[in-house]
Amino acid sequence: MIYKLEHLDKLTNQYIFIVNDVEDVSGRRIDARLLAKRRLSRSCWPLYANTNHRLAIKKGDIGLIYLAGKGELAQNFFAHTTIKEVVAVSKEYADLDGLNVLSTPPASLVLFETIDLLEPVTPIKILLDHLSFIPQNRMKWGAAMQTGCRKINKEDYEYIISSSVAGI
Repeated sequence: MIYKLEHLDKLTNQYIFIVNDVEDVSGRRIDARLLAKRRLSRSCWPLYANTNHRLAIKKGDIGLIYLAGKGELAQNFFAHTTIKEVVAVSKEYADLDGLNVLSTPPASLVLFETIDLLEPVTPIKILLDHLSFIPQNRMKWGAAMQTGCRKINKEDYEYIISSSVAGI
């Protein structure tokens, strides 16, 4: 049965914020989980100039944090968030990820009002057949998660959350 999120309404948008493994200036791989934890510890998420939906995200929208890549807990939904606001990048957040990550500076930041870690994390592979944004050719499902931010419908969002033991 799908868990209904009562606070969702027609004006609330649902997003998946996707983080992948990256390299530092020395060429070492940094796990997506470590980046996600650092960002969430500061209650924010970077949006880059070419991030999909960057200009549409607003206060009250909700998001899921998805760990892509090959590292620990990869290919899992990791957290649920509520968006407080989207702001310009200040000096305080200019090096948000730290860790000498090879990256361009973000264009803006999503600040989170709430962050709830999904425990245990929710693997996307067990949900593939029920998510409308996944291509019909399930062998190519990874293509749906190759963007920094994906807007999803309410039904997909509710299905992902209801599949988490944590619920919300």
